Amino acid sequence: MPARIFNLDESGLSTVMKPCKVVCEKGRPVASQVARERGNHMTFVGIVNAAGHGFPPVFIIARKKMHADFQRGTTPGTTVLLQANGWMDHECFVQTLEHLHKVSYSSMENKILLIMDNAECHMSIHAAEYAIQHGIVIVTLPPHTTAKLQPLDVSVFGPFKSVLRSIQDDFKLSNTHVPITEHMLPEMACKAWDKVCNVTNITNGFRATGIFPVNRNIFPDDAFAGAEVTEQAPPDDDDDLPQTLAAPLTPSSLEPDQPQPGPSGIGRMSPAFFASAASTPEAAPQPRQTPTPTASSPPILDVTPEAVQPYPKAPPRPAARGRKKIRACILTEDEEALDQLREKEKKKAAREEKKRRSEEKKREKKREQEARQAAKRRRRSEPVEASSSDEEAADNPALCDDSSEYSDEFAEELEHDAATYPFVQKEPEVGDFVLVQLVFKGKRSEELVHFVAKVISLEEDGRLQLDFLRIKSPLLKDTFHFPAIGDVDSVDRSRVLGVLTVSTGTTQRQANLIKVLPPLRDFNMH
Repeated sequence: MPARIFNLDESGLSTVMKPCKVVCEKGRPVASQVARERGNHMTFVGIVNAAGHGFPPVFIIARKKMHADFQRGTTPGTTVLLQANGWMDHECFVQTLEHLHKVSYSSMENKILLIMDNAECHMSIHAAEYAIQHGIVIVTLPPHTTAKLQPLDVSVFGPFKSVLRSIQDDFKLSNTHVPITEHMLPEMACKAWDKVCNVTNITNGFRATGIFPVNRNIFPDDAFAGAEVTEQAPPDDDDDLPQTLAAPLTPSSLEPDQPQPGPSGIGRMSPAFFASAASTPEAAPQPRQTPTPTASSPPILDVTPEAVQPYPKAPPRPAARGRKKIRACILTEDEEALDQLREKEKKKAAREEKKRRSEEKKREKKREQEARQAAKRRRRSEPVEASSSDEEAADNPALCDDSSEYSDEFAEELEHDAATYPFVQKEPEVGDFVLVQLVFKGKRSEELVHFVAKVISLEEDGRLQLDFLRIKSPLLKDTFHFPAIGDVDSVDRSRVLGVLTVSTGTTQRQANLIKVLPPLRDFNMH
């Protein structure tokens, strides 16, 4: 029955639409306004049946939280869905089928026929299973045919958009400084939908598509002809075509006595034509008359513009790759199509699981990095009591010797450097930063090295407990920082050259940096 044949389709709406045309005096300001902003987008889902009834629509709005103004002034029974981009997706389509089931009272005993396109957002196994369980038989249309086969596209959406534009124009004229928002658009769309959803418009759409009443011959043969630009010849049937159709028409294929088109499209006359024209005596001008072909006159040029300059041809499309699209079928009864949907759902679940694991690894790595940074900050803020220098000295053959015995050459360098650098004239105390000089004993030679250290404690035997820093910039030799693993050791007082003048960073990023003033350029800093 026509009351059980439904058509469903989406259409995009915007708060800023193309204004209607107006009639005004030339040169005078037009009594219409055009908004400068791009506007907010939402999706409108229309539902009609072959009996001429329009049903409450579905709106898909790009919001995350529902607002009561979205349903203010709408048709009773209207459903508002929320989606991140305001587009139809698999989840929204399942909710749209729930809305259709509610307004059509479909059941396994009283099924309905739903005709729709096979868009990707419609093709999900969850939607197909819901339709099977609630008595909705889905028939999908072939791709690129909805302009001819879908009643909503044929006779409903066109008047609907025109009426909606007029409603928006009337609102802008009455409310000059009030912009149209997505809270107002559902109410305006419902007013336009109720106005155009009459029996005449809807039944004309079903009749023009041949759905109801059923008319298999509604479309003439020329409606199935391919476009000249994109049409491709069958690859295996070229030999069966006549030679005149298989080969393109060129100027050389014309008869020699006929005028032939030149490169610019102007007819090029044959030698026989010029010979006959030269033998004709010059006559007085006569009124223009329609020429009549005779045996002695040349034939009339009959060449189409297509023969002179053929239409451009699009190259063949590359082989299809990626996912396989579902052909037009009865979706709820085609097992092959349902198997494709199940396989697609499995692949989608596998991709989501892989993505979830990847994001979980990133979060775990970030947590570990934050934990390491927190531990580093705690180590820098708390004094380290344990000393690991004695254990490292047993394993490392090249060590720094803090004994007071060193060569005369080193003594001269020590006295020179200590005399020229402006140390603070005071004895080292707990919390001071000092310059320490050690002898690095290698396998073949010895080297005098210097470190910046912080005094942790003063021992009774005259030694100092120091926390050694590392140089940040070997070129500048003025910025130092504490290492990730604290380097604490006891050093003889004679190895301390003097107390340094230091400053700390002023920002949070530079809080762990120690700057020595002036720079220690005359020392072998490490």
